[in-house]
Amino acid sequence: KTWSLRWYLMELDVRTLAHLCPRDLELLRVLTDAASLMARPLVPWDISVKEVKVGNVRCLWNWPSSFESPELVPAKCLYVHGGAFCLGSPETHIQLTSQIATRGQIAVLSPDYRRCPEFPLSAAQEDCIEVYKWMVENCQSCGGDAAADGNTIASNKGVAGCPGATSNIVIGGESA
Repeated sequence: KTWSLRWYLMELDVRTLAHLCPRDLELLRVLTDAASLMARPLVPWDISVKEVKVGNVRCLWNWPSSFESPELVPAKCLYVHGGAFCLGSPETHIQLTSQIATRGQIAVLSPDYRRCPEFPLSAAQEDCIEVYKWMVENCQSCGGDAAADGNTIASNKGVAGCPGATSNIVIGGESA
């Protein structure tokens, strides 16, 4: 029950405003980012949050506080937030990624990928692939096999040019 009624109602208000406002990307970004300011205090008390830099990509880790660091959590999720690759950020989805971390007892890494139209769509994809490769290289020794059912990137080794994929890393999110 950590989903906050206030957060839900505020999110509805932001979506209503977005539908009523002119189709102006900058205004939609301002509204979306403003909504995320309210989300940070609503992160569950049993979730730790840490900002990291992967190459040139700023990312946000969310993981259960019962683990000292995200690296010690047996399963990981690369969460590619929604927003049609032109809206959103790890902060706009922090309550959702915190819920995923809590309910799945996993560490969730959300990249702040480059967005359109300032960058081509391929830039966002490159950023996400770079973060995934970093996770493969740095999380191999973390152990665990969280998704041995084949619903992971590991079931398709070599996807995105990532040989050595591991089944303790799952890719998810609205834009995944």
